[in-house]
Amino acid sequence: MTLTLETLFSVVILTLTTLAQGIIGQKIPSSNSAYTQFQLTHTEILYDTKALPDGTEVMSFLYKGDKQRFYFIVDEDESPLIIKVTPCASPLEFKLYHGELPVEERSGSGQVETDEFLQQKRAILPTTTPTSSRPLTLQEGDSIMSYTAFTSSSGLYVIEVTALTSDTSIRLYASTTQADHSYPEIPIGEDAVTVTSVSETSVHVSWEPSPSDALHNDPIEYCVMINQEKNMKTMCAAEAYMHGNSAPKLPPNLGFGFTWEGREKKRRQESRISAADPSEYFFICIGTKTSYAFSDLQFGETYYVDVFAVNQQTNQSTAYNGTSFETPSHPSMFKEVQDGRITFDYIKKSRSRYYMYNLTQEVSELLFSVQPCSGHAHVQISRDDDVITSGSASKLRRFILENPILGEYKICVTGSRRQGTSYKVFVSNNHRKYPYPKLPEDTSIKSFENLRKCNSVTVAWLSTRETSRYCLYRREIHSNQISDFYLKPDQCIAPESRRRSEKVMCRRFRYKERRRSAVVHKIEGLKPNKQYVIDVYVTKRHGGQTLSLQTTAIRTRQHCDE
Repeated sequence: MTLTLETLFSVVILTLTTLAQGIIGQKIPSSNSAYTQFQLTHTEILYDTKALPDGTEVMSFLYKGDKQRFYFIVDEDESPLIIKVTPCASPLEFKLYHGELPVEERSGSGQVETDEFLQQKRAILPTTTPTSSRPLTLQEGDSIMSYTAFTSSSGLYVIEVTALTSDTSIRLYASTTQADHSYPEIPIGEDAVTVTSVSETSVHVSWEPSPSDALHNDPIEYCVMINQEKNMKTMCAAEAYMHGNSAPKLPPNLGFGFTWEGREKKRRQESRISAADPSEYFFICIGTKTSYAFSDLQFGETYYVDVFAVNQQTNQSTAYNGTSFETPSHPSMFKEVQDGRITFDYIKKSRSRYYMYNLTQEVSELLFSVQPCSGHAHVQISRDDDVITSGSASKLRRFILENPILGEYKICVTGSRRQGTSYKVFVSNNHRKYPYPKLPEDTSIKSFENLRKCNSVTVAWLSTRETSRYCLYRREIHSNQISDFYLKPDQCIAPESRRRSEKVMCRRFRYKERRRSAVVHKIEGLKPNKQYVIDVYVTKRHGGQTLSLQTTAIRTRQHCDE
């Protein structure tokens, strides 16, 4: 059999790397070695050496419970170092070790060997990882695992990876490039992907764009996936789910004909994770858009949605934190709401509740409102499975439909992923029944600095354009309670639930027709150099609902002679 030069390199490297520990072996290509290019274009060499090139993502395959080690050389001290391990079909255990490079040697002629020759001779490839050595990092999971060092020591880095639950493909990446951003960045936070609306058979999701587009001008494309089994922590996991995961076909010129190599080939052929049925998922890449609507969903099912940001220059990807939702099990889930009456309800985090309103007479407008008591919720209004309007609500939110069509209107209220919340739903075809006061755009409470005394303060706020009842409350807070002031209060709380000692006054105020109308009040009986929280509650006349103005905090002067 005639051996090519490339095959001969493969034979030499594989032989040397399998010798006993302590024997000098073939040098792993370093980040600036010309041999790196040879490695990238010849799969046999990459497979035999387990050496990672600098700045290029490579793939490998692990059997369940097996450990594999990969090697990467950093030539110079103080170099930045990034190592990433991406699981596909199984969670992984990832360990990283570091060892020193051997001292440079001289040739038998007494001349210093060339740098290129030293790169081929000076490395020792360990066949085992010393049990006494402590890993630089130990990680476990099914998301991308990373090790990052702004400055690293030169030497040999050993990446040890174990498949925990099944055979799996993996992707590995190592780089010494400063400010490497081959993988897209994603927004921080659990709510990066949001279910903005959901009906019996469809859902609309949106997400924040990747910061990589603005920070590095990287060409970012988004891919979305929906399925009924689980969230996918990596795009590689999504591909394994959709297309199956099996050991890659070995290069034709690999090996020496040993018996164990035959067993390895047979094991690879038998190791296969089946692909999911195409009806069980939907996957699409949508370019630069940051929202997508899935349709043709089933009643009463749980769905998982994932978004992946892909760097089109490097083809490397990062997964957003996925989300999930439930479709209504049946239209009978819809709770009917009565015209002109408030419905009070509670929803758990990430859950949805559904309401139905039947419009039986022609009117010029139809009014909907949702008031979360705390946190925020998402509201969707639809008719005949067509979404008419939707939006988020962190306080009272009104939706007005002009010249509505007769029929059934459905309201879906979805809680945030962070916390459950109570809320009020109101629907009416008569604007006179609207129960809430119409607050001005500026709902802040102002204080007059020149009227601030040691025992009193004077505050003012804009009035509504209708007769309303205003209740003013004040509460002393201590220095260790300042953080509580910034917590969003329950917006559905009635002033009657406050302590009587905190009440300053309640009175009805008639709006006067002039350009600006404000309510002014002096709060007396305060203590010097104390912090007070000021609340104002506005109630619509004739038993209407109550809304609160923006809470403010005021400190009295320290000395009464100021």
